[in-house]
Amino acid sequence: MLLGAMFAMNAAEFASDPAYTTMVNEAQRLMLAGLQATSDYTSFHLGLIISSAANAGFFYLFIKSGLIPKLIAGWGLFVRYLS
Repeated sequence: MLLGAMFAMNAAEFASDPAYTTMVNEAQRLMLAGLQATSDYTSFHLGLIISSAANAGFFYLFIKSGLIPKLIAGWGLFVRYLS
């Protein structure tokens, strides 16, 4: 999620920079905007995958430790793999 915020701030900085508006043609500006959108999309989904894996590991540790009932920990692990 932090990467997505960083890319959004970079996009705002690019758009406000006078050098961005003085690019040679519209194709270069569109290419830069497309690259920004793709990298933002990728960083968001990569963050979701990593956080889901971390959450699944957390529930796995709950199953192994027995701190909470195994049914609840197993349900959390199962639901994490569905999303």
